[in-house]
This record gives sequence, C-alpha cells and structure tokens, in this order.
Amino acid sequence: MYFRKEDIKYDLLLGALDEMKFWGRIVFEHLKFHRQAVDPGNERAFRSIDRYEVEVEKFYNAYIFPVPETSSSQMLFSLTGQTLNVVIPARNFKSYLNREIAACNILSLIDPELADHLIRETDYFIGQLRYSRGEPTPTRAVLGIPDGTKRAITVPRRILPMLRGNTLFTSAVENIMFFSRIHGEHARHVTLVTRPVIQEDIRLQAEEFERLMFANIERAQEVENTGTGYDELVNESSMLAAEFRDFSFFVNDALHKCAVPTGRVNAWPLLADHIAREAQYFVDVMNRISGKAPAPPPNTPYYPYII
Repeated sequence: MYFRKEDIKYDLLLGALDEMKFWGRIVFEHLKFHRQAVDPGNERAFRSIDRYEVEVEKFYNAYIFPVPETSSSQMLFSLTGQTLNVVIPARNFKSYLNREIAACNILSLIDPELADHLIRETDYFIGQLRYSRGEPTPTRAVLGIPDGTKRAITVPRRILPMLRGNTLFTSAVENIMFFSRIHGEHARHVTLVTRPVIQEDIRLQAEEFERLMFANIERAQEVENTGTGYDELVNESSMLAAEFRDFSFFVNDALHKCAVPTGRVNAWPLLADHIAREAQYFVDVMNRISGKAPAPPPNTPYYPYII
C-alpha cells in the first residue's frame, strides 16, 4: 500500500491528538495519585502537587478534550507544542517527587518504584508528541527498556499500520517491551494492595501476570537480537495483552461494585480504572501492529470536572 507524505503528516498529527486525549488524562491522574498518597501532615507537599494537577487537568479539559478530528494540521501542530509545555514541567515535578520520596523527605504511600513508573509513562507520551513534530524521541533507557542508548520509535498508534520492514519490527518490539514492563508493574501493584488470604485468588492471578509480563520482555529482547520468532511474539503478546485487559476490567468492575471479598482493596477505585484503560491501550497497540481493526475504547466515559 502507498501512503502519500502529506497524508502521513496529517495522520501523525491526528495520531498525536489521539494520544493527547488518552495520555493527557493519564498524566493528571498520576498527579491525583501523588496528591492523595502524601502524608496528610505534609500540607506543603499536598498543595504543591495539587497546583500541578489542577493546571494539567484544566488544560486537558479546555484545550484537548473538546478538539475534533476535523481540526487543521496547523492547529494540531500548535496544540502538540502547547501540550508539551504543560506536560514536561509536570513530568519534571514527578521526577522531583520521586527523588524526595526515595530520600524519605516526602512520606508517601507511593514508593519510588511506582513513582518511577509514572515518570516512564509520561516520557512515552512526550516521545509520541515529539515524534509527531519531527523532534528527537527519548532513548530506550528513559523508557526503561533494553538497549538503552537507542532512540525509541515512539510513534502514535494511528501510524503503526503504516510502518514497514525494520521500522515496524523495531517499533513492535519496543512497544511490547515497554507495555509488558508497565503491565508487569501494574500486576505487581495489585499483588501489593490485595489483602492476604481473603483476596488470595486476585493476588495469585496478578502474581502470575507479573511473571508472564516480565518473561515477555526477555522474549522480545531475544527476538530483536536474533531476528527470528517475530510473528509468534506478536501473537503471544496480543493474547497476553487481552488476558490482562480482561483481568483488569474484572478487578475494576468488582471494585466499583464492592464485589471483591470485604468489598475493598488497599487502593483507589480510580487506580483500577486507570490500569484497565491502559490495559485496553496495550490491546489496541497490538491490534494495530497485527493489522487488525483498532480495539474499541473502554466503556469508561470521561466527564470533565469544572475546576
């Protein structure tokens, strides 16, 4: 199939809009989690985090959420720049929080591993916006995946079906490694917030997903190094992504209906919804890599809150 350069350029910007609508929400939810996790006695930290959260959420509600796909390329290009100007300071503030949490200067329910996880997700989003603008993308080290000195191909999802040859191969492997780690860490977090014995079934399922996701990273690295087994990797990663998506939506639904044993786990229901949306995102990425139809968005509508 032949794609005209002007079509690809506009699709890149439409792809960036897709990512802004998805990841913009994720970014301000990260800050909500940080805000609610700090020691209630640390009013200064709470208010500092709140200022960043409110700024990102207000920007999202006013300038990203209402933007239609019929927008001009000039408008979309301008919006990517404006979004970077809001998201990069928020990312750097998350990095500051991580250092302070690691040094025990800020006491938080979020540990340094989870704080680092939130930064890497933001860096992936920043990379997508920079790719759409023709700017340098983050290295693999920044995203926490093997062969860290290489620049990652952080292409918006919409462009994945247009990729060919080595570019598709590398982008697929990078996405599989990145999201396998992200969801392996999500699964690990579920094991930590479920209650011993009484919620053992959920905990054991999450523990197995953690093992499978991290094993998948090693498999993807082997495929990249040898150049063999690509189709099997894509097929198995697609199945793993779908299985984890189903598990995530089960947990999310059970939490919101108080249907888990005791009715609660030691985490916010919003976090379960957040993980489930990201699990569906991984399924969508794998569908596009495989040449299948995009996965439908999760049935979790967003209603902007007027701040």
